[in-house]
Parts: sequence; structure tokens; C-alpha cells
Amino acid sequence: MKTYIKSLLRESSLPFLDFFENAYHLIPPSIRYGKTYRDMIALFGETDAWDETRFREFQSMRLSAIIKQAYDHVPYYHELFDEHGIRPEEIRSAEDLTRIPLLSSDIIKSRWNDFVADNISSYGREMSHTSGTTGPSFYFYFDKNIIPVERAQALRHLMWLGYERGDRVAVIKGQPLKESDKAFKYFFGTRELRISTAQPTDENLRKIFEALAEYRPHFIRGWPSSIYLVARWMARSNRRIKPPKCVVTSSENLYLYMRKRIEESFQTKVVDGYGQSEFVAYALQCSHAKAYHVQMETGILELLPYNGSICEIVGTSLWNRAMPLIRYRTGDLAIRETEPCPCGRKSDCLAEVIGRTADLVYRNEDTGEIATLSSCSFYDREEVKEAQIRIGEDKSVYIQIVPRHQITASREALIRSEAAQCLGISLDLVIVESVEEILPTEGGKRPLILGRSPSL
Repeated sequence: MKTYIKSLLRESSLPFLDFFENAYHLIPPSIRYGKTYRDMIALFGETDAWDETRFREFQSMRLSAIIKQAYDHVPYYHELFDEHGIRPEEIRSAEDLTRIPLLSSDIIKSRWNDFVADNISSYGREMSHTSGTTGPSFYFYFDKNIIPVERAQALRHLMWLGYERGDRVAVIKGQPLKESDKAFKYFFGTRELRISTAQPTDENLRKIFEALAEYRPHFIRGWPSSIYLVARWMARSNRRIKPPKCVVTSSENLYLYMRKRIEESFQTKVVDGYGQSEFVAYALQCSHAKAYHVQMETGILELLPYNGSICEIVGTSLWNRAMPLIRYRTGDLAIRETEPCPCGRKSDCLAEVIGRTADLVYRNEDTGEIATLSSCSFYDREEVKEAQIRIGEDKSVYIQIVPRHQITASREALIRSEAAQCLGISLDLVIVESVEEILPTEGGKRPLILGRSPSL
């Protein structure tokens, strides 16, 4: 039925879609997302008080079920376990998981059909895909429980930050709305103002600001780059709205210049969350906005040594039975937190989420250290409307800029100098190019950094 409804909606007119969306959002989440959502809300109400032992026990229970599902119903894992002499009942903890070889998106793409569980019907699963930030989108299935679990986790995060029933929320992303010519839409059932920065013209940003000023959200959520565009327009126009309780960012790298600009424009704190479309590992900052608390109820997060204290995140979903991803290499980088968070929660923590291994990182040939451009602030200059950084085969760093107005030779020299200093490379390797447009990925994102040094 759900598949039929989605097919019907795709072929429907915009007025009907608008009516249906508003009617759908009138349904309370506890009914809209069903029993799994209600169970997860109840679970999250308990786990803030759990100690490490209780978290491990819960993970063991969920992991055993996922491993059995993978061995019994997913051809790839049945073959893999038999090949390596692994018995499903032997895998009960994060430590046991290390016996299973790592999984990459390339492996899944090469054997896609062998990863689909044969006991989950087409009505019990849905197709999704990654955002395409670091290459072509990667398609995968998730089962019907994932969305309720994810929605419950998102509400849990807001509740950590002081959310109360009835609070107004504005969601700002780069994806176009169903009516692509509109910059925002209000859903009165959920008291949510949904905003799109897909067309970030000055006129659209003005309309977005006015909608926010009138709506006065208690929380602003969304992609850092999209919220940053609005914050930057506000700073340039010297405009303010009533400060929300906080701004919650996710789904992209939150760079230092973005956090600074957003906090100054909205006069509130930015709290970040880490996750990925594949839903294998999540970590959320609490109200202290320091450590990232690993969501141990929804996934098992491993940290593989990468460079010094920097590790790569490997995740195992504890809920996706339709296409289990076990020890999946996310390509994301983080640093382990060794000190307890002041909030007192006992879940594992990350000190910092750095970015992706596929981001533009550069290895200093003399010291072996890895540097990134994430701390550079050239993007925040008045003359830069948008920017993107790419790597050349010859190790050159190309900074593509959509200028707000002509960039002078002296300004270009400053941008090149800052980039060269951040990376510890020769000035000759940094090239600034003016372009008319930064094209979005399939998922609607305009990532700041693409590619990486061939030395990595």
C-alpha cells in the first residue's frame, strides 16, 4: 500500500501533493511512524541513565539478531562467513566484529544483488541513496523500521537541547521543495517551516529571512552550508531575528568559519550531529556542544587508525535488516574522546569529527602530517559568493570561486597565500579560478571540498 501511495503521489498534481503533505503532517508522529517509533522514544528515555555495561548488553542483543539475519538471508555474508570460518553465534560484540572483513561501497556496488535480504519483501523495504558529495550516489535498501528509528533519534537530540512539545522548528537544506520555485513552505501540523536554499539568490535569501523573522523558530535545523548562506546574508544586510534556543547542524562538515558566522548571526549556540545516509553510525553533540555522543542504541561505531590521533569511522547498523551493512567503511574521519562529557552520559564519545578521507587532504612530504583546508576562512570573504576546492592530478589545488563582484589581484593573492599556508605547500600549487556556478550534487549539496591529494 505504501509503495502504491508513493507511486500515486509521484504522478499527482502539485495542488493534490500540497493537500496530502499538509494532511500527512497533521498525524501525530506516534501514529505516523508507528510502534517502532514509540518503542524507540521509550528506549531513549531510559538510555541516558545507562552505564557502559548496559550499553554493551543492548548492542550484543541487537548485533546477534543482525548477524543471524545477514548469515541466513544475505548471500554475500553467508559466503563470507563460510569462507572465513565464522559462525554467526560467535559474533556478539564490537570486539568479535573485528573477525569480519571490512566492507566498502565498491564491494557493495560490485555485488549489489547479493546484499539484499531474501526475506524482506518489496513492501518491507525502501530504496535510498547517498548524497553524492564525494562521487556518484550509492544506492541501497533500508527496511521500514529505519525511518521511525531515525525520527525518534532526531527528536531525542532536540530534547537534549531543551525541546518542548509545541516548539517551532525551521529546517534549512539545499534540496528544492516539491514546488521548486518556492524557497519555503510551512507545515502547520508539525509547526515546521521547511526552507530550501537550492536557489540562493539575494532575493530568495531575503524572503527566507523574512519568513524566519515572522515564524520565530525555537530551533533551526539543517545543513551547515545552507544555514551558513542565510547567516551570511543576515550579516551582510545587518538583519536579526529573535534568537532560537540553538541551531542544530548535520549531514555535512561543519567548518569553523561556518560555526562562527552562524552563531554570530543567529546569536545562539551551534550544536552539531554526525551521521550518514547509510545509517550505520551516528554521534550527536549535547547542550555542551563539545563531545559527540555515539548513538550506541542504533549502531556500533569503530575507529580505525588513519594518521596519528585521526581515525576512520567504521559503522555497523543494528536495525537495517533489508540490506545489512556490517563493518562498513564510511570514509569519515574523527578523533576519539578520552575525557567524560560534563553532561554525565556514559556512551562512547568522539572529540571531533574532522571530515572525510575523500576530502581534500594533503600530506606534507617532509613531515608526513596531513593538513586540510577546513580552517581556511577565504570562503567568508565579502567578494566570494560561493566556492569549491578541487585537487588536480599534478597535486595542484584549484579554488573555484563564484565572485560576488570582481576579485582583485591583491585579494586573489591573499586567498592563495592562506590556502598554501593551511596546507604547507608551495604557493605555485594553488590556483584561483572564477566560475559562474558551483553545480550541486545529486543530493542537492554544494560541498566546499572535493577530491584529495594523490599521495593519500
